[in-house]
Amino acid sequence: MQDLTKYLKELHLMKDAPHLEQLLLRLENEKNEGMTVRGLLTEVLGSICQHRRDKRTLTWTTTACFPKRFTTPFDMQLSNIPVKRVEELLVCDWIGRSENLLMCGPSGLGKTHLAVAIGKQAISKGYRTRFADACQLFQGLSKAMLIALSVYEKKLQSLDTLDLLILDDMGNGTVPAEAGNFFYEIMNRRYDKGLSTIITTNKAVSSWGKALGDSTSVRAGLDRFLETAYKLKFAGKSLRLESFNRRNQLNIQDTEEAVSKE
Repeated sequence: MQDLTKYLKELHLMKDAPHLEQLLLRLENEKNEGMTVRGLLTEVLGSICQHRRDKRTLTWTTTACFPKRFTTPFDMQLSNIPVKRVEELLVCDWIGRSENLLMCGPSGLGKTHLAVAIGKQAISKGYRTRFADACQLFQGLSKAMLIALSVYEKKLQSLDTLDLLILDDMGNGTVPAEAGNFFYEIMNRRYDKGLSTIITTNKAVSSWGKALGDSTSVRAGLDRFLETAYKLKFAGKSLRLESFNRRNQLNIQDTEEAVSKE
């Protein structure tokens, strides 16, 4: 085991093999007459690779900045989007094809929840992902530009490392005057590098130019985004209002029952 540890250190694999000794002991104690040397090596390397994948998933999930409120899985039965379509998107093959998603519809229908669910699944598939509120992202880019162009460029470059960028709530909130230019810059760079983007919005796409302050830049950015985009149109009753109604109806029933008992 001493020589093995030495080799693992030289190959920079030691930190990815914390349970290797237990695995080797198990393999030695089990009846492995039918297992070839290739099979044993495959199991050992598979254990190291799985540990590395688990660490990567944990790190990327932490740095993805997903909203903390979405801890439960996305309930496909509550959405008007066909279950089969959601399942196809969760496979994340479209990310490998450099395609995009546009999720549109009124507030409270599960757009952000589904985007987060896809983002988490993308990370498990090996795609680096980040979630960003569109308004906050544009404000951050504006602040970076005021500091120095190099800081602004560095912030843009950090987005270039993402296989999947989720821009949430596009067209809402107060944005800086340069927001249209920022949108174009992000979309142009992602288009050139073949990187995927999910955009959620409760606004008509035609209103983004006015909302972001530069119709020409927004149109050019949209042109690049929409070329390979799938559209999911959400409809129905607000899930938030449904939850509110259920909660208050239960409270009313509880009050009536308490009164009747008295």
